Amino acid sequence: MTNDALAKSPEDRLAALKAKSQSRVKELEEKLGHRLTSPRSAPTVFLLIDCSHSMDMNGPAKFEAAKRGAIRFCQEARDKNYLIGLISFAERGVCLREPSPYGDDIQSRVTSLTSGPYTNMADAISLATQKLESRKGQRAMCLVTDGQPFTKTGEDCDATLRTAVSAKGVGIEILAIGTDDADKSFLDKIVTSKELAIHVDREHLEAGISSMARLLPG
Repeated sequence: MTNDALAKSPEDRLAALKAKSQSRVKELEEKLGHRLTSPRSAPTVFLLIDCSHSMDMNGPAKFEAAKRGAIRFCQEARDKNYLIGLISFAERGVCLREPSPYGDDIQSRVTSLTSGPYTNMADAISLATQKLESRKGQRAMCLVTDGQPFTKTGEDCDATLRTAVSAKGVGIEILAIGTDDADKSFLDKIVTSKELAIHVDREHLEAGISSMARLLPG
């Protein structure tokens, strides 16, 4: 720290930090083409991406389509002024990105995803709920999957449904999209309402994921 910085009072340093923050916000608004909502009241969405081995078991086409669709989803969520977070799930749920405005890091984080064993959907929903429940404004999570929950101990449908009920109980909207090999009736139970569960052929997965952004609240 410089002598000049040490000589400043706490109030002066706070004012300098505030001015720097406001300047950064202005730069982001100019780059994005719209005003940023206060983080406390901004709508927030987590995209939960199934990274189980089944997503690329018969070649990378389905997994790559899911990645492209995820990027398109984030672009459309940005246009609705959403803060965007990313969670992947295979053996467990992993937060890849805390909710924040759309940025260049989204594409690199999504394209670098790799598959792993199991489909721990409950862990992903629970993680998203923890990160969303204290936020203000609209809150949602969008689930992308090609199958049913499966952990080291076997099928885990009951645990997944319980975590979904907990999320909906604190006012979090749940949307889901499943491929033709996913259980549509199971997804209908996870989402907030049946029209928020989308079922598509794997050939249309990219477009289907993108279309979920249009169903986001607000």
